Amino acid sequence: GRRAAFREMMPSNSVAVIFAASERLFANDVNYPFHQDPDFYYLTGCLEPNSALIIFKDNQREEESTYNEILFIRERDSRVELFEGPRLGIEGAMASLKISHAKYSSEFKDFPIDIGSFEVVLYGDIPYDAQDLPGVYDMQDFYNDFIAKTGIVVDIGDKVLKQLHRRCKN
Repeated sequence: GRRAAFREMMPSNSVAVIFAASERLFANDVNYPFHQDPDFYYLTGCLEPNSALIIFKDNQREEESTYNEILFIRERDSRVELFEGPRLGIEGAMASLKISHAKYSSEFKDFPIDIGSFEVVLYGDIPYDAQDLPGVYDMQDFYNDFIAKTGIVVDIGDKVLKQLHRRCKN
């Protein structure tokens, strides 16, 4: 699939971090209509905000499992889902998006990954205007934790993604 094609194009000893779009506040209790980051959507098919995808060139180990991708996704919350609609949660993401490994977004900060140990870190756009919501692990928290974990950084840029799109269409 698309993630496998992207992984093939990645340099050795590299990791890619692709962020979902963040929700944008229009007024006190009204958000702008949500539009997912196209690169995140292209690689995951996920329409939920406050998420991130990490793709590893090489397999990683965690306890007894091996994986080469991990999706951090919002927790399910039945009260919020009454107003915003259903969320995938970990099981839903793994089943419907065919993601091999998933965790809640709030676990990203303490996730034991030394991003600086990779020779190349690819990442997508980090919007400068992501809102920081109190009591919620949101995109601003993802960006802050990502920046704190980052070593050598190379921007993915349009060129790589256009090559990926072209390659997957064939």
